[in-house]
Amino acid sequence: MRAFWYYLGLMGSYVVNALYIRTKIYYEDESKQNKRIKGKAIVICNHKSPLDGLVILQKYPQRMINYVIADFFQHKLRFVAPLIRYTGGLIVDREAFNWDFYEKCKQLLNKEKVVLIFSEGRFNFGYEPIRFVNSYLMLALQSGAPIVPILSDLNYGWTKRVHILIGNSIDASTLVSPEDMSKEAIKKANEEIYQKLLSLYYQLKKRKYEKLSSTYSFSSPKPGDVIRISAGTHYHYGVYLSHEEVIQFGHAVNTCGETVVVNAVTLDGFCNGKLPEVRELTRWERRYVRDVEDIQRYARQCIGRQGYNPLTNNCLDFANRVVLK
Repeated sequence: MRAFWYYLGLMGSYVVNALYIRTKIYYEDESKQNKRIKGKAIVICNHKSPLDGLVILQKYPQRMINYVIADFFQHKLRFVAPLIRYTGGLIVDREAFNWDFYEKCKQLLNKEKVVLIFSEGRFNFGYEPIRFVNSYLMLALQSGAPIVPILSDLNYGWTKRVHILIGNSIDASTLVSPEDMSKEAIKKANEEIYQKLLSLYYQLKKRKYEKLSSTYSFSSPKPGDVIRISAGTHYHYGVYLSHEEVIQFGHAVNTCGETVVVNAVTLDGFCNGKLPEVRELTRWERRYVRDVEDIQRYARQCIGRQGYNPLTNNCLDFANRVVLK
């Protein structure tokens, strides 16, 4: 009977997907990440909306996925709580400091079930995933269940589309030695996983925008535009905010041994005597552009960041993430 209600609700959710979500799925490596989850597993994902769970449940209809959910439905919408529990929801009662959900998760994993945890611990309305709380990692270590990371661009809307990237499974036992389960070791492993997830998120955004136009022209830039200059064999890109502020990842030419970071320079400093080109997007593509205020806020938040990679996290990748939703 429980399966009946679970799949009845799942079938109804496909209508929501068709109208408001329209999921597009990518894989980190399709040869390694099976399109099905076999056996026990802990699925983790970044989180912004109650719809995030539907996206994942719809991806794996062959498995009944148990999901951890906040106590909002227990204290604010009590009439919904019984239905949530009946369809596999595990409510975290934070107000009562009741963590029974953790033991229930272990029991389910011991029975070869799948558990979905939004490990940011709350809705995140920021621009990028935030660091995860480590309960998912402790569960993985104690149960031996692999961790399946899923990153979403959380791009819901009637004229939008949600893109997700499913990463290769992570074996937590390779990150934390059974002989050293200290707080420091757990924290270090959690940070390592977070950096991997952030890299996957950047990869998702890169794939999402790889088909956009790459037309540039010599014209006056406006706040929020992506601009570029020729740097010999390649181009160097930045985000134009004003003549006094261009945010860039690195420089057109980085000297040997120089740490590449996101930094702010003047337009003259960015161009270094050259004329900048401004990216031109089609009318259809401009629906992906953030508001100028959002672009300014996101770009400035990134100043000082490192992690440059010429293939996966370069100056153009950075500019796209900042300017495009």
